[in-house]
Amino acid sequence: MIDVTKVDYNAPRYRKDRKSLLNVKFIRNFKKNFPQYKDVPRSTLTAIIKEYNQNICSTALDYRDGIELDEGLGYVFIGSCDRPKKNIKNIPVAGHENDLIFKNFDSDGHIVKIFYTNFNQKYKFPNSEIWQFTAVRPFKTAVSQAYRKNWQRFIQINHGVKIREFFDNAL
Repeated sequence: MIDVTKVDYNAPRYRKDRKSLLNVKFIRNFKKNFPQYKDVPRSTLTAIIKEYNQNICSTALDYRDGIELDEGLGYVFIGSCDRPKKNIKNIPVAGHENDLIFKNFDSDGHIVKIFYTNFNQKYKFPNSEIWQFTAVRPFKTAVSQAYRKNWQRFIQINHGVKIREFFDNAL
């Protein structure tokens, strides 16, 4: 048996500070710039933005080639990759040495990744190289469930290929 350290569930945790655009300052500036919406409550504006983001997530899942974001911000698509070179440990079931390695039998050892790129935009915007896309937990969960059902339908990305080159070859 391998000695696996147990997780201390009562230990202090480090959490990154959450930053959100749906704060009071954003709503105030929005209503200042668009006075026709000054009587719309904050909860309604928040619900509209969340609904729009959910539509982006579901569209990225539905279409194999992904989705182009508005205002030329980039592309988001879901790709299938080979398993990493090092073994992924499955700590919760680590009773035996063979249980430590997560084999991922649902997809023949492949893993899913959510890709974002803005290199092939028709009109470049300032500081595009510092933009990033971070998927929220519900989007990651939906991608994982869809990948388990039909992992072959997603675009296969080979190890070491830059997404920019992948788009150049595809177009």
